[in-house]
Amino acid sequence: MAQQDLGKSTLINLIPRFYDATDGEVLVDGINVKDYKLEKLYDKIGYIPQKAVMFDGSVNFNIAYGESSNGPKSDELIKKAIEVAQAKDFVENMDEKYDSHIASRWN
Repeated sequence: MAQQDLGKSTLINLIPRFYDATDGEVLVDGINVKDYKLEKLYDKIGYIPQKAVMFDGSVNFNIAYGESSNGPKSDELIKKAIEVAQAKDFVENMDEKYDSHIASRWN
């Protein structure tokens, strides 16, 4: 792939190895992504789309969404993520707080 053909989406897709670079290398923490086991690579990256997507389930489920080789997300980590997202007051004012149900926009 010629360098001028690379767009933002293509570059971003090289990190989780949706495509492999045919020239050069893609590094995460100074290590070529091809040298990572995918599970460990995915534990190092996160994805935040430009348009928010909510899944049918609780606040906890939506915050903890995704797999990790580190096991399930703790309540402490979920609360920290909500705090960082500046959503703590909003969530804690919901009737069931972190267990409140959220409907996806497709339902």
